[in-house]
Amino acid sequence: MPSEGMLWWGVAVAMLVSFFSLGASIEQAPVLSYGNVSYGEMWNYTGAGYSFAFPDDDIYYNLTGLVAGDLRNFSFTNAAQALGGSYLTAHVGGVYSVNAHMTAQGSVAGGEYGFGIAKNFIMQRDCYVQMTGSTAHDPRAISCILVLQAGDTVNLQMDDEAFPTKAIVIHTVNLNVVRLERVSGII
Repeated sequence: MPSEGMLWWGVAVAMLVSFFSLGASIEQAPVLSYGNVSYGEMWNYTGAGYSFAFPDDDIYYNLTGLVAGDLRNFSFTNAAQALGGSYLTAHVGGVYSVNAHMTAQGSVAGGEYGFGIAKNFIMQRDCYVQMTGSTAHDPRAISCILVLQAGDTVNLQMDDEAFPTKAIVIHTVNLNVVRLERVSGII
């Protein structure tokens, strides 16, 4: 059993690897049966941004168009919005630190939006932040802890909280998931 210091060092290294991505295009990493090293990342950066139109208000929509970052014991899927959008699938269960950030701007001033992390396509209220749309780049960050089992998915969702709905322009988005510890009974 690694000491607390060793565990922290392993998490710090995994986070640095995720942060300083070497641009690998790995879509699925092999499942490892040892250690505590599991992480997944997906992201998108567009200088000009891409518009995300909300058909209805107060409904969570899965983000699409992300690309895989570094993966170890995770796989990445980029599907149509109705099929889950862009998401990560855990291959090893445990307690995970989940972090996301986004810069976006409203298509017009006055929009009210929500941005959050979903587990198995269900928004996690403790992993959610609101954003009042402005025409300036508006950064948002989320950090939370999730218990995942093998096969659980993690993705990003957004909603427009005000009627009438307004589009949002997304400039950058990043989601990374790092396992903190194993949990007995979770595979």
